[in-house]
Amino acid sequence: MKERNIAAWICACFLFLLKSIAMGQGAFPGPKSTGPAESFKLTVEPAWIAYGKPNTMGKSEMEKKLFPNDNKMVEFFFIDNVLGPRGFRIDSVSTNSYIMEIAWVTDYKMINKRLSEVFPTQSIGPNDFDNMQEEKLDEIRMFNRKQNNKRIQTALEQYTIERIEFQVKSDLARHLWETCFFVMKNYKSKGIAPISFDGCSVTFRCIVEDFSLWTFFARNPVTHVKNLTTICNEMIKKVQQKGEITDEEKYIRQLDDVLRESTQSQTRMTE
Repeated sequence: MKERNIAAWICACFLFLLKSIAMGQGAFPGPKSTGPAESFKLTVEPAWIAYGKPNTMGKSEMEKKLFPNDNKMVEFFFIDNVLGPRGFRIDSVSTNSYIMEIAWVTDYKMINKRLSEVFPTQSIGPNDFDNMQEEKLDEIRMFNRKQNNKRIQTALEQYTIERIEFQVKSDLARHLWETCFFVMKNYKSKGIAPISFDGCSVTFRCIVEDFSLWTFFARNPVTHVKNLTTICNEMIKKVQQKGEITDEEKYIRQLDDVLRESTQSQTRMTE
C-alpha cells in the first residue's frame, strides 16, 4: 500500500511539472515576475518536494518562526515596522472541522530597538556620495549589510511568539481559501506600488488540489489584495482581543465582496 501511495505521488508531481512546462506561464493567470522593486510576485510550485515532505523552501525565516514544519490549506503572513510580524493559517482536522491558528511577535519593536544598538550601522549622507571614494562607500555598505544580517538573525532567535488556536466553521475556512486563491489568480498590477522603507508586505499561500502550492507576495498591497489584507488583519486583531472570532458571518460577507470585485475586475479586463 505504501509503495502504491509513493507511486501515485510521483505520478501526480510529474504530471504537474509536465503541464507547467507544456503550457508555460499561461497555465497560471496573474503576475509571474517581480517589478523593479519586487512589488508583487506569484509563485506556483509543487506542494511537496518528496513523499511526505512539504515544500517550505519559499517561506522566509520569519514565516517559519511563526508557522514551522509544513503548509496548511490557507496561510496569511503580514509584517510592518509598527506592529511587527503576524499571521494565521487554517487546516482541516476532520470532515467539516477546521482549526485556525493565529500567531504574532509580541516584542518586535523592543527587540529591534535594543539590537540596533548592539549592531549599529554607519550612515551615508548626501554629500558622502560626492566626497567619498567608491571603495569606501562599498566598505560601508558591506559593513551595514553584515550588521543588519546579524541583527535580523539574532532577533529571530529572541522573538517571543504568542499563539491562539480555535475552531472555525467550514464556511469561513472555505471562503478564506476561495478568496485567497481567486485574488491571486485574477490579480493584475496597476503600476508599481510605492517604495517605502516604512511600508508593509503580505504573503498569501494556499494549497490547490493537494499537489500545487500557490504563494502571492506583495509589498504595500493595492486593490483587492489590500482589501483582503485588511480583512485578515482585522480577524487577527479580533482574536487577540477575544481569543476567537465571534462574528464569522461578518467576515464571510466581506470576503464575498472582495471575491466578487476580483472576479468582476477579471471579467472586465477580458472583455
